[in-house]
Amino acid sequence: IDESLATVIEKSRVDVKKESEIRKLLNTLLDENADIVEASFVDARGIMRLIEPREYKNFENTDISSQEHVKAMLKKPEPLLSSGFTAVEHFTAVVISRPIYDSKKVFSGSVSLVIRPELLVDSQRKKTTIPDDYELWIMQPDGMLLYDQDKSEIGRMLFSDPIYASYENLLKLSKKIVSAPAGEGSYIYLAPDSNEKAIKNAIWQSIRLHNREWRVVLAYRPYEEK
Repeated sequence: IDESLATVIEKSRVDVKKESEIRKLLNTLLDENADIVEASFVDARGIMRLIEPREYKNFENTDISSQEHVKAMLKKPEPLLSSGFTAVEHFTAVVISRPIYDSKKVFSGSVSLVIRPELLVDSQRKKTTIPDDYELWIMQPDGMLLYDQDKSEIGRMLFSDPIYASYENLLKLSKKIVSAPAGEGSYIYLAPDSNEKAIKNAIWQSIRLHNREWRVVLAYRPYEEK
Protein backbone atom coordinates (compact mmCIF):
# COMPACT_ATOMS: atom_id res chain seq x y z
CA ILE A 1 0.00 0.00 0.00
CA ASP A 2 2.81 2.38 0.88
CA GLU A 3 4.66 1.62 -2.35
CA SER A 4 1.46 2.14 -4.32
CA LEU A 5 0.96 5.52 -2.63
CA ALA A 6 4.53 6.61 -3.44
CA THR A 7 4.21 5.50 -7.07
CA VAL A 8 0.84 7.15 -7.68
CA ILE A 9 2.01 10.46 -6.20
CA GLU A 10 5.17 10.39 -8.31
CA LYS A 11 3.39 9.51 -11.54
CA SER A 12 0.44 11.85 -11.12
CA ARG A 13 2.42 15.04 -10.47
CA VAL A 14 -0.91 16.33 -9.16
CA ASP A 15 -1.71 20.05 -9.10
CA VAL A 16 -2.98 20.50 -5.53
CA LYS A 17 -4.99 23.55 -6.62
CA LYS A 18 -7.16 21.41 -8.89
CA GLU A 19 -9.79 19.40 -7.05
CA SER A 20 -10.41 17.11 -10.02
CA GLU A 21 -6.76 16.01 -10.11
CA ILE A 22 -6.68 15.28 -6.40
CA ARG A 23 -9.90 13.30 -6.54
CA LYS A 24 -8.55 11.30 -9.46
CA LEU A 25 -5.42 10.49 -7.45
CA LEU A 26 -7.47 9.43 -4.41
CA ASN A 27 -9.73 7.19 -6.48
CA THR A 28 -6.76 5.64 -8.26
CA LEU A 29 -5.38 4.64 -4.86
CA LEU A 30 -8.71 3.16 -3.80
CA ASP A 31 -8.94 1.20 -7.06
CA GLU A 32 -5.43 -0.20 -6.66
CA ASN A 33 -5.76 -1.16 -2.99
CA ALA A 34 -8.85 -3.02 -1.86
CA ASP A 35 -7.72 -2.82 1.78
CA ILE A 36 -7.95 0.97 1.94
CA VAL A 37 -11.07 2.22 3.72
CA GLU A 38 -10.66 5.90 2.88
CA ALA A 39 -8.25 8.19 1.02
CA SER A 40 -7.93 11.89 1.76
CA PHE A 41 -5.98 15.03 0.97
CA VAL A 42 -4.92 16.96 4.07
CA ASP A 43 -3.63 20.46 3.40
CA ALA A 44 -0.58 22.16 4.93
CA ARG A 45 -2.68 23.46 7.84
CA GLY A 46 -4.06 20.07 8.81
CA ILE A 47 -7.48 20.51 7.21
CA MET A 48 -8.91 17.39 5.57
CA ARG A 49 -9.96 19.04 2.32
CA LEU A 50 -10.99 16.15 0.07
CA ILE A 51 -12.06 12.58 0.82
CA GLU A 52 -12.91 9.53 -1.24
CA PRO A 53 -15.09 7.50 -1.41
CA ARG A 54 -17.92 9.99 -1.56
CA GLU A 55 -19.86 8.57 1.40
CA TYR A 56 -17.31 10.30 3.63
CA LYS A 57 -17.82 13.70 2.01
CA ASN A 58 -19.48 15.07 5.15
CA PHE A 59 -16.05 14.96 6.84
CA GLU A 60 -14.43 17.22 4.23
CA ASN A 61 -12.97 20.49 5.57
CA THR A 62 -12.59 18.98 9.04
CA ASP A 63 -9.66 20.30 11.07
CA ILE A 64 -7.63 17.21 12.09
CA SER A 65 -4.44 19.13 12.93
CA SER A 66 -4.61 17.88 16.53
CA GLN A 67 -4.25 14.21 15.49
CA GLU A 68 -0.78 12.86 16.30
CA HIS A 69 0.07 11.64 12.80
CA VAL A 70 -1.07 14.95 11.28
CA LYS A 71 1.01 16.95 13.76
CA ALA A 72 3.99 14.77 12.88
CA MET A 73 3.49 15.36 9.15
CA LEU A 74 3.15 19.14 9.57
CA LYS A 75 6.24 19.30 11.79
CA LYS A 76 8.40 17.14 9.52
CA PRO A 77 6.89 16.22 6.15
CA GLU A 78 7.93 12.63 5.45
CA PRO A 79 6.27 9.24 4.84
CA LEU A 80 4.70 7.84 7.99
CA LEU A 81 2.60 5.06 9.46
CA SER A 82 0.42 6.22 12.32
CA SER A 83 -0.21 4.54 15.62
CA GLY A 84 -3.57 2.82 15.98
CA PHE A 85 -6.54 5.03 16.85
CA THR A 86 -10.33 4.86 16.98
CA ALA A 87 -11.77 6.27 13.77
CA VAL A 88 -14.92 8.40 13.75
CA GLU A 89 -16.68 5.34 12.34
CA HIS A 90 -15.84 3.56 15.63
CA PHE A 91 -13.28 1.02 14.42
CA THR A 92 -9.56 0.70 15.09
CA ALA A 93 -7.58 2.24 12.23
CA VAL A 94 -4.08 3.24 11.16
CA VAL A 95 -3.04 5.76 8.54
CA ILE A 96 -0.28 5.67 5.93
CA SER A 97 0.61 9.18 4.73
CA ARG A 98 3.02 10.74 2.30
CA PRO A 99 3.68 14.45 1.66
CA ILE A 100 2.99 16.15 -1.64
CA TYR A 101 4.59 19.30 -3.02
CA ASP A 102 3.64 21.98 -5.52
CA SER A 103 5.57 22.79 -8.70
CA LYS A 104 7.99 24.92 -6.67
CA LYS A 105 8.75 22.02 -4.31
CA VAL A 106 6.84 23.68 -1.47
CA PHE A 107 5.05 21.35 0.95
CA SER A 108 1.34 21.52 0.12
CA GLY A 109 -0.13 18.79 2.31
CA SER A 110 -0.33 15.04 2.37
CA VAL A 111 -2.28 12.12 1.02
CA SER A 112 -3.52 9.86 3.81
CA LEU A 113 -4.87 6.35 3.49
CA VAL A 114 -7.02 4.94 6.27
CA ILE A 115 -6.54 1.21 6.82
CA ARG A 116 -8.57 -1.03 9.10
CA PRO A 117 -6.06 -3.64 10.32
CA GLU A 118 -8.87 -6.10 11.01
CA LEU A 119 -9.91 -6.17 7.33
CA LEU A 120 -6.33 -6.04 6.05
CA VAL A 121 -5.22 -9.04 8.11
CA ASP A 122 -8.39 -11.03 7.46
CA SER A 123 -7.83 -10.67 3.72
CA GLN A 124 -4.23 -11.84 4.09
CA ARG A 125 -5.20 -14.79 6.29
CA LYS A 126 -7.31 -16.17 3.45
CA LYS A 127 -4.06 -16.59 1.51
CA THR A 128 -2.31 -18.52 4.31
CA THR A 129 -2.49 -22.02 5.75
CA ILE A 130 -2.55 -21.18 9.46
CA PRO A 131 -4.11 -24.17 11.29
CA ASP A 132 -7.56 -23.58 12.78
CA ASP A 133 -6.30 -24.15 16.32
CA TYR A 134 -3.61 -21.46 16.02
CA GLU A 135 -4.40 -17.91 17.11
CA LEU A 136 -2.98 -14.87 15.34
CA TRP A 137 -2.78 -11.49 17.05
CA ILE A 138 -0.94 -8.27 16.35
CA MET A 139 -0.02 -5.47 18.71
CA GLN A 140 1.96 -2.29 18.87
CA PRO A 141 4.91 -1.99 21.25
CA ASP A 142 2.71 0.19 23.49
CA GLY A 143 0.36 -2.76 23.97
CA MET A 144 -2.52 -1.74 21.69
CA LEU A 145 -4.07 -4.76 20.00
CA LEU A 146 -4.40 -3.98 16.29
CA TYR A 147 -5.70 -7.42 15.42
CA ASP A 148 -7.15 -10.39 17.27
CA GLN A 149 -9.37 -13.22 16.10
CA ASP A 150 -11.63 -12.25 19.00
CA LYS A 151 -12.85 -9.00 17.44
CA SER A 152 -13.96 -7.61 20.81
CA GLU A 153 -10.30 -7.31 21.83
CA ILE A 154 -9.19 -5.18 18.87
CA GLY A 155 -8.25 -1.69 20.00
CA ARG A 156 -7.77 -2.64 23.64
CA MET A 157 -4.62 -1.68 25.54
CA LEU A 158 -3.13 -4.89 26.87
CA PHE A 159 -1.20 -3.32 29.76
CA SER A 160 -3.99 -1.12 31.11
CA ASP A 161 -7.33 -2.68 30.19
CA PRO A 162 -8.97 -4.24 33.28
CA ILE A 163 -9.98 -7.41 31.41
CA TYR A 164 -6.33 -8.52 31.31
CA ALA A 165 -5.43 -7.52 34.88
CA SER A 166 -5.73 -11.03 36.32
CA TYR A 167 -3.63 -12.69 33.62
CA GLU A 168 -0.15 -12.18 34.99
CA ASN A 169 1.38 -14.76 32.64
CA LEU A 170 -0.05 -13.05 29.58
CA LEU A 171 1.09 -9.62 30.76
CA LYS A 172 4.57 -10.93 31.56
CA LEU A 173 4.88 -12.52 28.11
CA SER A 174 3.49 -9.39 26.43
CA LYS A 175 6.18 -7.25 28.06
CA LYS A 176 8.74 -9.69 26.67
CA ILE A 177 7.11 -9.42 23.23
CA VAL A 178 7.27 -5.62 23.14
CA SER A 179 10.88 -5.60 24.34
CA ALA A 180 12.20 -7.80 21.51
CA PRO A 181 11.40 -7.85 17.77
CA ALA A 182 11.30 -11.66 17.69
CA GLY A 183 11.12 -14.52 20.17
CA GLU A 184 8.98 -17.17 21.82
CA GLY A 185 7.36 -17.90 25.17
CA SER A 186 4.23 -19.24 26.84
CA TYR A 187 1.27 -17.99 28.85
CA ILE A 188 -1.94 -19.10 30.53
CA TYR A 189 -5.28 -17.86 29.18
CA LEU A 190 -8.91 -18.93 28.88
CA ALA A 191 -9.56 -21.71 26.40
CA PRO A 192 -11.90 -20.68 23.55
CA ASP A 193 -15.63 -20.96 24.35
CA SER A 194 -15.02 -22.14 27.92
CA ASN A 195 -14.00 -20.93 31.36
CA GLU A 196 -11.06 -23.32 31.62
CA LYS A 197 -7.53 -21.96 31.70
CA ALA A 198 -5.09 -23.36 29.16
CA ILE A 199 -1.37 -23.12 28.43
CA LYS A 200 -0.39 -21.61 25.10
CA ASN A 201 2.97 -21.24 23.41
CA ALA A 202 3.62 -18.11 21.38
CA ILE A 203 6.14 -17.14 18.73
CA TRP A 204 6.46 -13.68 17.25
CA GLN A 205 8.15 -11.63 14.59
CA SER A 206 7.95 -7.94 13.70
CA ILE A 207 7.12 -5.91 10.65
CA ARG A 208 8.40 -2.38 10.33
CA LEU A 209 7.38 0.61 8.24
CA HIS A 210 8.55 4.22 8.63
CA ASN A 211 10.05 3.67 12.10
CA ARG A 212 6.92 2.01 13.45
CA GLU A 213 6.70 -1.68 14.34
CA TRP A 214 3.95 -4.25 14.72
CA ARG A 215 4.48 -7.44 16.70
CA VAL A 216 2.88 -10.35 14.85
CA VAL A 217 2.18 -13.18 17.30
CA LEU A 218 1.12 -16.76 16.62
CA ALA A 219 -0.17 -18.65 19.67
CA TYR A 220 -0.93 -22.36 19.88
CA ARG A 221 -1.48 -25.08 22.42
CA PRO A 222 1.51 -27.35 23.06
CA TYR A 223 1.15 -30.73 21.42
CA GLU A 224 0.43 -33.43 23.96
CA GLU A 225 2.79 -36.37 24.07
CA LYS A 226 1.13 -39.70 23.31
